[in-house]
This record gives sequence, structure tokens and C-alpha cells, in this order.
Amino acid sequence: WKNTKIEGYIRALCSMETDPSEHPNPVDVVVPEMSTFVDGTDEITVKMSEKQRKKKEDAKEYWKNKKIRNKNNIKKRKAEYQTKQEYLDSDLYVALKKKRLTKKKWKNTKIEDITFHKPTIAMDMRYEENMTEKQCRGAVNQMIHTYGALKRSERPLSLHFCSIGEYMSTLLDKNNVHNWKVHCHEQKPEELFNIEDLVYLSPESPNVLEEIDQEKIYIIGTIVDHNKKKGLSLGTANNLNIHTVRLPLLEYYGDVTFNKSLNVNHGK
Repeated sequence: WKNTKIEGYIRALCSMETDPSEHPNPVDVVVPEMSTFVDGTDEITVKMSEKQRKKKEDAKEYWKNKKIRNKNNIKKRKAEYQTKQEYLDSDLYVALKKKRLTKKKWKNTKIEDITFHKPTIAMDMRYEENMTEKQCRGAVNQMIHTYGALKRSERPLSLHFCSIGEYMSTLLDKNNVHNWKVHCHEQKPEELFNIEDLVYLSPESPNVLEEIDQEKIYIIGTIVDHNKKKGLSLGTANNLNIHTVRLPLLEYYGDVTFNKSLNVNHGK
């Protein structure tokens, strides 16, 4: 779990083993010149610097070239086999065929026909007003990574997007969330499920997650704040009397300097 952040939470919950190189590309969104708080309460705007613009352009170029590199690497590995039958008997062929069939099956299967495994995951998006527009876009980016890993898994989990606000709804619609095999709700998790069945994942929780209860619904707060607003998810859970837990990072890695607040997509 080291160096992992809402995809890291879900990885820990369903014990999926995914190759980071298979992660889908980040959402291709247009970043505006200025960034303001969603609720309009803060009039401070931050102009994108040339360094930030260059970094964004470099990231887009990286993901574009990565697709080409992956295709070239596969062609190179295929060329190492002397005969077609040797390739058909190889682990590479089996892996590529499995990946292709999994993708095709997921695409052609309706959500009501998918066998979802437990536990259920609820992504709590009530924190829209605590983030800037840029941070909201970052949260949606992480949710795209989460969904990409989930649909490649042999043990797909039932994923619920809860507390969807106006701006986050707009961002999700731009990324065709209506075609995703997820459940979208305007209601909050505590309005959809029984309180006693909920467990809120929070890095500030005093309780350590030692084992996963398959019958519980694990809530992940979709917060992107670069660790500036500590205690948001813990405060929400305490106010609602929802049990909280944290991943055992300290227990496994000791008091090290990495960030204990994980990304949305790193909880998987």
C-alpha cells in the first residue's frame, strides 16, 4: 500500500492485482485560465503559470506516447517467437486474449447482468464545495482511474457514486458516466444504506482496518485538497455516527514520511 492514494483504497478492499501500466489515460479536460472555488464564496483566483501549462502539455504528450510505446513493445515481444504456434502457446498470447475478452465482455454486458462481488463501495462526493474547480476535475480523474481498474478486474465490485452535486455531475456527464457500469445517486450514502452497515475510510481514523467485512459498505470521500483540509471525512463520519477505519500504513511501514491521505483511485 506504500505510495498509494480513492483507487488505493479500493485495491486494498478487493485485493485486486493490476498493472499500473494498464491504467486508463487521465480524463482529457480543458483547464481554464483561472481557477475559482465552486461555491463562489472565495473570490481568490490563481492564474495558471507557464510552468503549470508546460507540465499539463507534457502530461498529455506522455500519455499519447505511452499508447504508442505499449503497442511497439507488444510487437517487439511477438517478433521474438519463431513460429505462430510458439506465440499461441506463450503466456503473452494468453494474457492479451484474456484482456481482450474481459474488455469485450464488460462492454457487451448490461449492469443488471454483471455479477458484482463484495464489499460494496460508495464514493461520497459531498465535498464539492470544499474544493476548487481544478480539484473537482482531479477527483473525477481519479474516479476514471478507479473505474478503469474496476472493469478489468476478475472480481468487479458494486460501485456507487453518491452525493453528486451540480458541478461534479457536469464533469461526469462529459465523460459519459451514463455508459459506465456504476450506480449514480444524488442521495448521500447514509440516505441509501443503513447506518450500521456503513464504514467510512479516513486517514485520521483511530481505528485500523485489520480485515474486510464483506457485508459492509465502505465509503470513500472523493476529496482532492493536497492534504490541506485534514479531518473532513472523519468529521463527516463522526457527525453521522458512522464507524471509521484507516488502512494500516503505519503498522506495515512505520512512521515514514509518505502521505497517509490516499488518492481516490488508490484505495482499490
